[in-house]
Parts: sequence; structure tokens; C-alpha cells
Amino acid sequence: MISNGYLINGGDLCRFSKFPENSGVIICLYVDDMLIFETNIERVKETKYFLASQFKMKDLREADVILGIKIVRSASGWTLTQSSHIEKVLKRFGHFDDKTAPTPFDPSIKLVRNSDDILDQLTYSQIVGSLMYVMHCTRPDIGYAVGTLSKFTSRYSIMG
Repeated sequence: MISNGYLINGGDLCRFSKFPENSGVIICLYVDDMLIFETNIERVKETKYFLASQFKMKDLREADVILGIKIVRSASGWTLTQSSHIEKVLKRFGHFDDKTAPTPFDPSIKLVRNSDDILDQLTYSQIVGSLMYVMHCTRPDIGYAVGTLSKFTSRYSIMG
């Protein structure tokens, strides 16, 4: 990549960029997934040709899902959604049929450290981790709730 003029992003070693002649290409890598961003379709084709000459790859055309995030393109722009991923998480932890809440965090519930029963800490930590992934990708509005829940990943309890 570097030998072809791409620069590695200092903050994310899986992101490469190249900006020649008033346009640019950004390549984002994650294990075996890749996104190529460019406004010029000819540059995209050149980039794909270069990458295919370096390693075996399969062109899946325009991305519609990556890392559990659905990408929806419309006339007004792009939408990122994780509704399918969120449904899988809810089903996995047995909360798919739970009643929804009007806000991400109910201020009437006070969380305290659990000093009696050791509840299923692994499951609780997995739920909080799943929520963190959703929060970082598409739902920053649940940040306060997730941050509060993450404080209790060791021995949590609910007092009402």
C-alpha cells in the first residue's frame, strides 16, 4: 500500500488514504472486510485493480452491510442502522419481547454494587459490551445509560 503512495492514518492503522490530483481514496480494512471511499468511480476501479494485483480479493460491489451495520443509500444521503444486530442481541439475551422505554435510562432506578448474590456477571458484561458496540457505531444517544451500566460490571444489583 505504502509503495503505491498510500498513507497510513496515525490514529487508525487499518485506514489508508491517497489524495492525488484533487480527489482522494480512503481504504478502511477490518480483518477480511474492506471499504473503499472515493467520489470518482474511475479511481475506485484503479484502486480495486491495484489491490487485486497485490492479493486475492472478491469484489462485492457497493457495500450494504459491514460489521453488523446496514448501509442504506437514498436520494437524501446515507443512513447507518444496526436494527438487525440489535434484534439479535435482544433475542440472544432473552429481552426481545420486553416493553420499550421512552428514554434510554430510567432515572428512577438506582444501581448499587451487589454485596449479596453474585449474579451472572459474564452475561451482564456481555450485554454491556453489546450495548457499547451499538453506542459507538450508530446510537450515541444511549451513551449515558451504557456508561452508567458499565460501572457495575462487577457485582451489580437493582434497587427500586
